[in-house]
Amino acid sequence: MLPNFLCIGSQKAGTSWLYDMLKQHPDIWLPDIKEVHYFDYYFGEGTGAKQWAPKHIEKAMERIRTKKNPSSSDKAYINGLELTKPLTKEWYSALFNHTQAYERALKGEITPEYSAINEAGVKEIREELGDIKIIWLIRDPIARAISQTKMVINRSKLNPALIDEGNIDKYVRFKGRADYIKSIPLWEKYFSDILYLPYGDIKSRPDYLLDQLSAFLEVKSFGYKNASKVVHKTKPVELTASAVQVLESYSMPQYDFLEKKFGPEFMKRIK
Repeated sequence: MLPNFLCIGSQKAGTSWLYDMLKQHPDIWLPDIKEVHYFDYYFGEGTGAKQWAPKHIEKAMERIRTKKNPSSSDKAYINGLELTKPLTKEWYSALFNHTQAYERALKGEITPEYSAINEAGVKEIREELGDIKIIWLIRDPIARAISQTKMVINRSKLNPALIDEGNIDKYVRFKGRADYIKSIPLWEKYFSDILYLPYGDIKSRPDYLLDQLSAFLEVKSFGYKNASKVVHKTKPVELTASAVQVLESYSMPQYDFLEKKFGPEFMKRIK
């Protein structure tokens, strides 16, 4: 069994919040691994997934193994996963082979790095999964890049004072994570059913956004809990002026593209 929808991004644009919401819906099944990283492991460009994805998956698998009070279907699911090698085609298929996945109308996964994969990867997804529904959260390019940089600094315990124009791309790898100019036309070349959602709606009108999503996925509206709750708020970090300048300079061309693509009203809602 394979997913019939994906959320492919953007990183630091509310995908953790979306995962928490969709896990609640009685007609939708998501694996207990948020950010599966299967396709970007093979086709990611500039994400470093080849290096860090195996460790990420091993930690996630350990959480699945040690789940408290597993049901009989949970145990069968875990046993099936254990028979496969992580990040292989067999493992990816087994990831959706839970009894509950068969009982629900939709199966999906959320990995924001998918928006950064190359054309061979997008083509592979189309060939493997078909013309499935794609969800894409769009965030203000500069704000998104700054948020990603702060997250990396916090996670890697870097000294922000040492991150400048000479090394920021080495540490943060921000360029491919939300290159809308490149990635949106690429995905539209292979997929016909893409829903673009402005990040700002998560904060200003989450219920409206979720109703839009339900209509797109063709499932009933649902009373989600904690829709207004912030998920994974980035800890405060003071970036150097030169680091911010690099992020701003790289991100600026994205605005013209986004406005031409979505219009001024949509742009007001991406912050």
